[in-house]
Amino acid sequence: MSADREILTQWAVWVGQRGLPLFFGLLALCITVIELVNGWQLR
Repeated sequence: MSADREILTQWAVWVGQRGLPLFFGLLALCITVIELVNGWQLR
């Protein structure tokens, strides 16, 4: 139980450090894909 909590804590720290840039990167990627799909549909 305590080992799981330790892992969760480490994961939370990692997400805190890298999660935000990763989130914005994924968001930008999704927007790019949507734009590409829309562009193909318009043609």
